[in-house]
Amino acid sequence: MKKLIITLALTLPLSACSLTTDKSLLTSSTRAIAPTLASEVDPNYAVAYLPSVAGPITSVRQTSGNNRVHQTILYPNYGYGGGENQIIVDVAQTSSSKVYYQAPTRREIVSEMKRFFPTMKMTIDQNPGENLHGIYGYAYGKSKVDGNCIYAWQVIRNVTRKDLVDLQRILQPKYASKVRLRYCHPTKTTEQLLVLMDGFRVKEVTSSSLEILRFAEGAGYSKPVIPRVEPFIAKQPVKVKTRSKVKTTKREAVVVPEGPRVLLPTELDGSAPVIKKKTTIKVAETFIVDPNAPKIPLPN
Repeated sequence: MKKLIITLALTLPLSACSLTTDKSLLTSSTRAIAPTLASEVDPNYAVAYLPSVAGPITSVRQTSGNNRVHQTILYPNYGYGGGENQIIVDVAQTSSSKVYYQAPTRREIVSEMKRFFPTMKMTIDQNPGENLHGIYGYAYGKSKVDGNCIYAWQVIRNVTRKDLVDLQRILQPKYASKVRLRYCHPTKTTEQLLVLMDGFRVKEVTSSSLEILRFAEGAGYSKPVIPRVEPFIAKQPVKVKTRSKVKTTKREAVVVPEGPRVLLPTELDGSAPVIKKKTTIKVAETFIVDPNAPKIPLPN
């Protein structure tokens, strides 16, 4: 009996501690929520784009929620700059938040530029630009590291697809967009950089296309690695100096039999001197005929 009491006295505190711990986990009012991680999607799913002079889209980072999509669209960096050339675009229903259809304040723009250009002085131009979607504001600056830079902002109140039939147009929710552009180049002027914003476009969206964009986050896209191709240099053949032996043959004198000589044309017309060749005439020797020799008759 005494041993049983001692055993119960030792196990009760442990059980109470475990019950208290489980109860605290179940009734806790705070939860650890992990931050939303951006997914890299195929560049073909970019919801906005610049003219072709800006170069190809290198990457698209995307986060999404209910009836909204946030994308960071990256473009090539020319030189060693202090940041990325990028479009930051949000597309959402107009009922989601007023930031999608109200222009930002000057204080908000200055705060954003300090984050994107911490060491550069940016000047806000009082004359806004204009593109297909309406008026946009911009600021410009210059540094030795980044070259000429622009920072542009725009609010597009309607990016809903317009070629819908009557019933779809009634049932389709309205979508708006807010845009930020950061772009730097070591040699282009501010006027040349503004051409990019003049040709800026946001694709028209619907509720179905927005769901396709959200579905693209789970596609597991990875940027293809371009194989490095090195030029093939053919080995030059080794030249070996060889001593060539020339065989010389001794030509023997050719005896040409005597025959009639043919005159040359120059000798016929008298234009060339005629070389007279000494000829020797051999006289036949006289023989004594024996009168007693037998006579042989000739054929005739």
